[in-house]
Amino acid sequence: LNKLVEGVVEMAVLKSKEKDLQFEFIKADETCILQLEQLKIQRLFANLINNAIKFSNQSGRVIVTVSKKGHYCLISVKDFGIGISEKNIPLIFDAFTKAKRRGTQSEPSYGLGLSICKQITEQHGGTISVISELGKGTEFLVSLPMVRA
Repeated sequence: LNKLVEGVVEMAVLKSKEKDLQFEFIKADETCILQLEQLKIQRLFANLINNAIKFSNQSGRVIVTVSKKGHYCLISVKDFGIGISEKNIPLIFDAFTKAKRRGTQSEPSYGLGLSICKQITEQHGGTISVISELGKGTEFLVSLPMVRA
């Protein structure tokens, strides 16, 4: 999982040059081995990281962390951007949500990315949640079950 997420982060760093964002990638100390559909998991993290870029301010910061807790791999994608209003948080994982909004440089949002993230996470037996504060940033937390030996 470290290698897969790191590859997505490297692609995102290239994409985020125009916003001059600082990326920090913190790898798990222990190996996280999952049974997964690689392209779907790449899409999951690309969506989350692209959202972090989209909703970050110029010269902002994004932190992606992979860790292990029990029989789960935990992945956090955290930005310090515009955040999500409390009233919109329950809507963000719904397809075509009315919580759509534009990024900090008027990047469009179609209301599908987080719905897709939720579907992929659940298809892999995991969970996705969000912590956000308007004007202070957002953190998405994904928990995926590891392969048991």
